[in-house]
Amino acid sequence: MSMDSDRELARLWRVSKTVHEMIRDRGYEVADYEINMSFDDFKETYGGGGSVDRGRMAFHANHSRDSRDRIYVFFCAEEAVSKATYKSFVTSLDAVGAKRGLIVHGGKLTSGAAKTQNEMQSEYHLEDFKEADLLVNITRHFLVPKHTIMEPEEKSALIKRYAMVVQPEQVVVVSAMGPQLAMLDFADLLLYRAA
Repeated sequence: MSMDSDRELARLWRVSKTVHEMIRDRGYEVADYEINMSFDDFKETYGGGGSVDRGRMAFHANHSRDSRDRIYVFFCAEEAVSKATYKSFVTSLDAVGAKRGLIVHGGKLTSGAAKTQNEMQSEYHLEDFKEADLLVNITRHFLVPKHTIMEPEEKSALIKRYAMVVQPEQVVVVSAMGPQLAMLDFADLLLYRAA
């Protein structure tokens, strides 16, 4: 195996680990062995023949609190995700019964793929991440405080406790574009807790 293919495998091994950690942090069921897979095991599983088989890296997971809430993660082999590939991704979502999807790609979405993503947002919760943004799990950095999703009861108690002082719409004051929020998928949430 060439040095370039080993370098690509090492890069995708790190991306895969971060994605699995991110999915678990969002409350989905991900086994320890999927997160802690050694580089040699990853290489043997996905790197046969000298190139990475991104199609085999795709996976889905059920949410720990609601097994009907399923997420599907797709690793795109194209540098620029085409409209056809994006539609294939959405078809795969349907095949596994998922309404949430995450596509990991090496470069960018083409304008056709971005348009398809926007059109599908009413039916699905779709996200895209660049591989470069997933090389390191920012949530594991020692300077980043741990963020966790508040349970509905915790949210209600907090809003009730501070109802005279703070309105619910005043609570969220962090950027929706922040890497911490992207990793935890705060799109549907009102509050978060930083420890």
